[in-house]
Amino acid sequence: MTNMQKRNKIIVIIVSVLVILGLSVFLYIHHMSTAYSDRFLPSTYINNVNVGKLSVADAEKKIAENQLNYTLEMKFRNKTTETISAKEINMSYVPDGQVEALLKKQDSFTWFKNYLFNHKGNKKTIQTKTSYDENKLKTVLYGKNQLKDENQIAPTDARMKYENGTFTVEKEKAGNSLNKETVYEAVNKAVGLQKTSLNVAKVKDAYKVPGKTTETVKAEAETLKKYLKTSITYELPNNLSEVLNSEKMLTWLVKNEDGTYSYNEEIWNKRMKSFVYTLAAKANTVGKTHTFNATGLGVRTVDGGTYGYKMNQTEEITKIKEDLNAGKAVKRAPAYSAKEQSTENYGLGGNYVEIDLSRQHLWIYKNGQCVLQSDCVSGKMTKDRYTPAGTYYIYSKERNRVLRGTKDPATGKYPYESPVSYWMPFNRGIGFHDANWRSSFGGNLYVSSGSHGCVNLPVSFAGTMYNTITTGMPVVVYYSQGYTLNG
Repeated sequence: MTNMQKRNKIIVIIVSVLVILGLSVFLYIHHMSTAYSDRFLPSTYINNVNVGKLSVADAEKKIAENQLNYTLEMKFRNKTTETISAKEINMSYVPDGQVEALLKKQDSFTWFKNYLFNHKGNKKTIQTKTSYDENKLKTVLYGKNQLKDENQIAPTDARMKYENGTFTVEKEKAGNSLNKETVYEAVNKAVGLQKTSLNVAKVKDAYKVPGKTTETVKAEAETLKKYLKTSITYELPNNLSEVLNSEKMLTWLVKNEDGTYSYNEEIWNKRMKSFVYTLAAKANTVGKTHTFNATGLGVRTVDGGTYGYKMNQTEEITKIKEDLNAGKAVKRAPAYSAKEQSTENYGLGGNYVEIDLSRQHLWIYKNGQCVLQSDCVSGKMTKDRYTPAGTYYIYSKERNRVLRGTKDPATGKYPYESPVSYWMPFNRGIGFHDANWRSSFGGNLYVSSGSHGCVNLPVSFAGTMYNTITTGMPVVVYYSQGYTLNG
């Protein structure tokens, strides 16, 4: 045998061995890949659970067992922690086809890589489906020490201390009081996603917060410092006065149990309004008792009416706010919507109308002197027609009016219609006017045949009166003697 033949023989043998070896390896790999067609490759992990060499059923069983070890750690303020376990909320794994889907995606021919090269394992992560009792979760959560009512410390706002005429600010306190529903929603979401850790301190609105911070209260204190420098001395009717100063304004703040103060805009404005209401009770003279000099009788008093001082409380609140912003001491009258025309003669001044319904006579004064007087006829002395006493003022002056009663809704007609040449109202629908249908005035005519409430006058006198009086002139209406109403 030649050398060439020997060499060819060796080559044939080597090739044959390699072919046999390669075929053996191929057959082994094919066998192994077929063996892993319904099992997970070695070193396969699903959610950190080793399911290598396991079937879908066995893998899911192992995942379900591992699910019972689930625990959520919750981190609170002050480095405190609480935990909730799967057992506490009856949590269990619910197969949903994801594990089977992972197996189908597996390339079984790569099994040898896991043996030779993949020492860390073939790790898979899926969002496994679970079920748990949400009501029990809430009960368990609320039973944790950090959420028990007795362990909740409410936050406190920054507050002001007032000493020696100045404010200092005490810092707010965070406390540890939780918005339980907010925490529950965050925990429920974390459990649903199977998170193992939740930092409750970072959950938005988990903790209740102080309503006012130090910076906010510092700004309020600066404003109040200016306000409390203000004093308003009110000059009121009848030589009365009232003062709004820092002592009273301090009562507009909320005083806390520890002696500190808090500013609440709603309460501040409400107490300011209450102060103005009390001020108005002292300043207003409308409807109150008025003193006057009755012609021929001397000093008398009369209650009621529409004449006098009446505060405009809304405008006064605005003026107070302006004064507070200015931060100065001022002396002034309150804001009025109506005033008495004079400070003399008990507020009537020298120009006014006086009518004594008992004597059925009226007087007109100009500059303190009687310039006109006349008998009259007032309202019939029945409850629905008599002329009420009081201090009023002339609302307006009109010529050629038709005075009507209240229209009857059934007939559509007025009970009376009286044309007059001179109309001078002073109490709603009651006023002075000429009465050309009367031939006599004064005496006791008014008792049984008086008007519907107005003051009837002779035509000529009414015209003179119309040209003498002015709008806004006070009208004092009184009964110098007692009377009885009929009907």
